[in-house]
Amino acid sequence: MVKYSEIKNNEVQFLALTSLTVNEFEILLVHFQACWEYNMKYFTFDGKQRERAYSEKSNGILPLVEDKLFFIMYYLKNNLLQETLASNFNVTQPQANKCIYRYKTVLFEALECAECLPARNRQDLKKLLSQSEEVEFYADGVERLIPRNTDWDVQKDQYSGKKKTHTDKNVVFSDSGCKICYLSDTEEGKTHDKKIADTAQVELPENSTCFLDTGFVGYQPNGSSIAVVMPTKKTKGKKLNDEEKKQNKKIAQVRVKVEHVMSGIKRLRIVKDRIRLRVSGIRDSIMEIACALHNFRLLFRPWNYPDTKKILQS
Repeated sequence: MVKYSEIKNNEVQFLALTSLTVNEFEILLVHFQACWEYNMKYFTFDGKQRERAYSEKSNGILPLVEDKLFFIMYYLKNNLLQETLASNFNVTQPQANKCIYRYKTVLFEALECAECLPARNRQDLKKLLSQSEEVEFYADGVERLIPRNTDWDVQKDQYSGKKKTHTDKNVVFSDSGCKICYLSDTEEGKTHDKKIADTAQVELPENSTCFLDTGFVGYQPNGSSIAVVMPTKKTKGKKLNDEEKKQNKKIAQVRVKVEHVMSGIKRLRIVKDRIRLRVSGIRDSIMEIACALHNFRLLFRPWNYPDTKKILQS
């Protein structure tokens, strides 16, 4: 059986299996344990109203709280088959399935307590940004693989011509420190990035700058004084001149931050590989958790980049 107490002694292996260092895991564990105890005080493992006082059985499913958190982090990071997961943790497949959904909910609440969740609507984003002096933002679309639906009409909506497969899509806004500020609703793979951004009606601070790619041509965040910077798009039958190529290269050097953000989200293989969970709303919540875990890791391992103005003015 895979146990936290044994794996934590190997830092490299622990990081590979959970995406967190042991220190980060133990800090997150404090929030996870508080949320777990609160949940169990009022609800049963199946989410029903509790009638008797909660007590953890020594022979129950993963009796230690640290093993519960390790279980869900292990699953999200590696996206294993539930039979494989059950075998690794010495439980049955149905028990593993229940654990995934229960522990996922508690992990979400723990990340909320750690204030790592991205905003999901314009009001929450405005409140979040009012507490910071950030004036530099980056936006991009992110797609993730999903199983092909058996319904033909749904198939057509979920088919992404860009990826040549069936996907879900979100638009992500991040700041200069690569923290994810906003995550849009999950849309079908065929939906255009600009359409998702237009629907979101994101409002950024006045006099801020938003770096976009050519998938957002024509998009303007809410706010009259927001500068939009994007590469020059080559028109049909014409080539970019040397000055346009040079400027595009500078913008790409700045926009690489958002590509690194996408890699940070997809550090969890459950959003990098094809997700097999089909319950309504589960894919959206998994994506939100992946973004929150990216933000959580940045608290302890911040990324540093050259000054944007120096790059653009060079």
